[in-house]
Amino acid sequence: MRWLINQDLSCCEIDDRLVFLDFALDRYFRLSSPLESVMRRFLATGVMPRQHGRELEDNGIVIARASCRQSGMPDLPDPTASAIESSLAMHRPPRPGALVEVAVTLWWTRHRLRRQPFKAVIEDSVAHRKTRVLPRASPAEVIDVVREAAMQFICARRYVPIEPCCLLDSLALLRFLSRRRLPARIVFGVTLAPFAAHCWLQADGVVLNETLSDACAHTPIRII
Repeated sequence: MRWLINQDLSCCEIDDRLVFLDFALDRYFRLSSPLESVMRRFLATGVMPRQHGRELEDNGIVIARASCRQSGMPDLPDPTASAIESSLAMHRPPRPGALVEVAVTLWWTRHRLRRQPFKAVIEDSVAHRKTRVLPRASPAEVIDVVREAAMQFICARRYVPIEPCCLLDSLALLRFLSRRRLPARIVFGVTLAPFAAHCWLQADGVVLNETLSDACAHTPIRII
């Protein structure tokens, strides 16, 4: 019998403490010191004593499987630039068509977040994510196209009378980019002392809807 981390859970280490995200319940938590020590050994070696495994399984942290592949967090470079800190993003007027599209997308996303489970809304948004092929385009040129589309969204977003929210804005921007078949990842990050949770969209090393300093201040706990 082997133990695997519950696929709805993600964890990261901040200031020598493990922080967990229960993706299904939209809940962040930490373990007691004894259980955290057990999890540290498990993450380092893959070995879990049966008695501790049962306790962690009862708490929904791990699951028992005869054989199964543990999936990891997608690889994403550390952020090095931010689309919203571009001078063009700050001063460009919104395109009329983009303004209507962004307003409708934000309204629809907010409607779903209020009425459906957190996990279901995010998984549905990600399920529509597709990437188009840009013939003869280099990776840098693809990122430039993504950045340009993100700036269209950002310029229009300022005129939509809906209170900003990192999750709402990230999911709406993801939909906006998905319609254009442009790649982006949603990153969930956390800080401690005091605890704070945040999310943003990122394409390669470019943060699309957050400042570089705020993104770097958070430790990624889940990337989708």
